[in-house]
Amino acid sequence: MQPLSYDRRGRGKTVVFIHGFCEAKEYWDSTLKVMSEHFTCISIDLPGFGSSAAIGDVSIENLAEAVYFQLNSMEINEFVLVGHSLGGYVALALAQKYPDTILGLVMCNSTAFADAEEKKMQRDKTVKFLDDNGLEEFVRPFVPPMFFPKKRKDCQAAIAEIIDMGLRADVNAVKATIKAMKNRLDRSSVIKNAKFPVLYIVGKDDGSVKIEDSIRQCHLAPVSFVLFLDECDHQAIHESFDIVIETILGFCKKIKSGVLEVG
Repeated sequence: MQPLSYDRRGRGKTVVFIHGFCEAKEYWDSTLKVMSEHFTCISIDLPGFGSSAAIGDVSIENLAEAVYFQLNSMEINEFVLVGHSLGGYVALALAQKYPDTILGLVMCNSTAFADAEEKKMQRDKTVKFLDDNGLEEFVRPFVPPMFFPKKRKDCQAAIAEIIDMGLRADVNAVKATIKAMKNRLDRSSVIKNAKFPVLYIVGKDDGSVKIEDSIRQCHLAPVSFVLFLDECDHQAIHESFDIVIETILGFCKKIKSGVLEVG
């Protein structure tokens, strides 16, 4: 399996960051700047995004296997996983196959549930749009609506950066990844059976992960924590940076060798 591009900073317990759809490892730059003062932080480019080469057979399981292969090649055998959106799907697939490697899981604007039929139809329309119009015509209008309207002005730099990440993606990988998201399995059982703590970062106005689904899934894990954010859409890490970082940092600090210390 081919290696993935990654950024590694800091020292200590390992926290792995997996970006969302049409993003790249740079998505986490501001996060790593803070977190790497306390932990070894690794952000990874998924295949076909950022500087990682595309793969031929794209599925959520194969993306998870690519991440695991990269970490294994770095002799990293236990870690906290932080996944944004698509990154959460990949993190869950990795946790399902390699549960003993996971110290904790952060689901940021993500869900364990499979796509509803309406969402699957939207995915198909997106692939057709890409076929007909190309990557740039898709990416530029795709990114801004993921931010809460009142916050878009203050988040212009983040919006521009994410658009740039999307434009650097392999268009065939983008289309294949959409199909992989459409066909992904329901992994709520992974959450239910988790022997590791789970933290949910939830935007109350998330247009991609409905609040009702977030509420349903946050009760599943034996040990779970939830941060609900007002006036926040699908980009919590940028829309509410300070409180999100504080929450993830606190969560990771409490995890000691697979055990969550309370108090």
